[in-house]
Amino acid sequence: MVGVDLKKAREKIRDFIKNKVEEAGADGVVVGISGGIDSAVTTFLAVEALGSRRVLGLIMPDSRITPREDIEDSISMAKELGIETKQIDIAAIHTSFMKNLEANKLAEGNLRARIRMSILYYYANTGNRLVMGTGDRSEILLGYFCYDEETKALTDEGFKDYKELKEGDVVYSLDAYGVIHKTRVKMMHVFDYSDYLLHFEGSLVDLAVTPNHKMLLADENRIYFKRAEEVGKKNVIPAVLGSASEQLKLAFSTTRATKMEYAGKVWCPEIPVYNNLAVVRKDRIAFSGNTKYGDGGVDILPIGDLYKTEVRMLGEILGIDRRIITKKSSPRLWEGQLAETELGISYEEADKFFDMYIEEKRDFEQILSELAITRNKADLILQRIKASEHKRKMPEICKLR
Repeated sequence: MVGVDLKKAREKIRDFIKNKVEEAGADGVVVGISGGIDSAVTTFLAVEALGSRRVLGLIMPDSRITPREDIEDSISMAKELGIETKQIDIAAIHTSFMKNLEANKLAEGNLRARIRMSILYYYANTGNRLVMGTGDRSEILLGYFCYDEETKALTDEGFKDYKELKEGDVVYSLDAYGVIHKTRVKMMHVFDYSDYLLHFEGSLVDLAVTPNHKMLLADENRIYFKRAEEVGKKNVIPAVLGSASEQLKLAFSTTRATKMEYAGKVWCPEIPVYNNLAVVRKDRIAFSGNTKYGDGGVDILPIGDLYKTEVRMLGEILGIDRRIITKKSSPRLWEGQLAETELGISYEEADKFFDMYIEEKRDFEQILSELAITRNKADLILQRIKASEHKRKMPEICKLR
């Protein structure tokens, strides 16, 4: 497996955490501790970077479903590191929500994740801290929201491609009224990608985006987000420069997406507030949505470029309890949930596939043969790469003028 030098990665991640906290003028970080390997490695590295007094760990079980061993492992690890912790049982909060909501297993699981995110940001705000995410590359690769290499962003300094665009660059974003605002790139993400893109092409627009990318669309009364794959089979009117009413008069501007095989870089900048930016492709300007990958409800993702198997190996280097290292991954959003059960494969299998398919760009049939992996499992991995786990859209506003 083509990996990274984990000793160098350890140093680089420590520097990354320290620099980001200093740049933000923050007093430290807050991290959700789950008892799993990702949060353990992230917390260990945070303490190495900042010292134990600048790291706050939140243990947020739902006492009805969270295994006791997860809570015990979280407490034990926090004591070993000497960090302050707060344990908050989210069961009562979740129950308060559900008193007036219809039961739905998936939606309730996602609600638990959002409750935890809100609590993390509460303590980040009260203590001038950054929220540190614990997602790894294996999870990131399950959901892309990106542009192709030909797409450039409109900035104050002209159009910039993914190699030129950097944190802090001034870009342009559209609000729900159709008003253009200046904003700044918060962070840039660039990945190797080998799969299909959806190519939206019309007289006024040209966009090539990953299937989960959020398209910014317009009709008579509103501007809204929709996943590229969901609008790919329909004629759509992307949010191009000009008002929605003007776009509607230009019926010929409607476009239908086609699949485009692609192997190269894809990129996604984090844009605060409106979550979209003005881009150009083949001299056609449009506004297009983009969103943070992963859970999104974080400020930094220190281990976001490490595969799950690499995170476990780094855990060995850091001396993390082997019970945590070998524990099966689970978001703990409902009782008995295991990430690998949902995937239908182990992370070891998925990471080997990712490495050969994405990093080495190996032939699909060759991968099946070498890994002795079934076609159904391989197809499942590809489906997960294409599938979106998060659906965000701008709030719709009732226009009164």
